[in-house]
Amino acid sequence: MGEGSKSKVVGAYTIGVFAVGTLLTFYRAWVLTVLWSWFAVPALHLPPVGVVHMVGLLTIVRCTGDHNVKVIASMSREDYVSHFAFAIAYPMLCLGMCKLILVVFR
Repeated sequence: MGEGSKSKVVGAYTIGVFAVGTLLTFYRAWVLTVLWSWFAVPALHLPPVGVVHMVGLLTIVRCTGDHNVKVIASMSREDYVSHFAFAIAYPMLCLGMCKLILVVFR
């Protein structure tokens, strides 16, 4: 593989990782807006929050929090797949558990 084609692969990989990360951020923000409307709005009488504002709140939390971040380039394919699966499944699991709590205790 030549230098030019290797840099194209790295560039495409970087764009792909950025795109998937952006989609996952909006997905998490959507889940949090649903949870916000279920709990914060009725309990604390706060206004509903849109997805774009929730992305901003997530960004603030991420920037100020202490995270144990793996460098994606050093992750194996299996680690990357399991990380991606967790990023999809965990918010849905939280959403399902909270919906169950609402149904049972309301």
